[in-house]
Amino acid sequence: MLRTTVAAAALLSFGSVAHATSISIQTFTIADFNSLTSSAVIEDFEDQSTLTGLFENGANVDGTGGTTEGEIQGVLGTSVGTFTTIGPIGNGSTCGALDLNGDNCTNIALQEDPGQNGQGNLVPAAGDWSINSNDTLGVIWQAALAGGTFFDSLVFAIQDAADAGAKKLAVSADGVTETFDNLGNGNESIVVVSFGTAVNAATVNIETSANDGFTIDGAAISPVPLPASSLLLIGGMAALAGVARRRKNKKA
Repeated sequence: MLRTTVAAAALLSFGSVAHATSISIQTFTIADFNSLTSSAVIEDFEDQSTLTGLFENGANVDGTGGTTEGEIQGVLGTSVGTFTTIGPIGNGSTCGALDLNGDNCTNIALQEDPGQNGQGNLVPAAGDWSINSNDTLGVIWQAALAGGTFFDSLVFAIQDAADAGAKKLAVSADGVTETFDNLGNGNESIVVVSFGTAVNAATVNIETSANDGFTIDGAAISPVPLPASSLLLIGGMAALAGVARRRKNKKA
């Protein structure tokens, strides 16, 4: 059974329909993750050939350039959207292991197990790859599916966040922020963001209060059919276009 430890909600407006966005953190197990994402598009970062972008040293992240792990240059493209850093420059033992140019760290990194400092793969259980905040202040996920497919929730697994001293982790989406702390060293958790309505894009900020290393894996988006309100709008626009054509033909 899933155990929700923290939750927040806010009423927002989508057209004329009110909806609530909520953010919660839950205990991680593979079984719990699988139950949450049974119908979702899941990015586990295991198939590098489907990823787009460059490593810091200029090699393609798809593994064809001889580099398979390390800091990303710019944006990492995936099946569930793009990932980049909140910034600023990070430095520390995690960054030291994943920095490819020897100039500290200015972005997230693609990481292969064995993990750095208790950070590494979570999904699938026997997998190897994840993305690391790389001792910066966090990760920005621009969530989206191919073709603008609508979705109503997203999920990701996170490891070793907000685990020491005054470190906190703030997850923000759709104007709602939930802050987590005292999660324990090497903690493994699932974060669930529910929008309460269908959207086709969302920005999720995963921000730590101090330069820190944590990993994100199993980023998943649950697609839903196009909202009925959108279908009505499309139908109405098509009807108006038909009326306009008929009027034009009569004038001719």
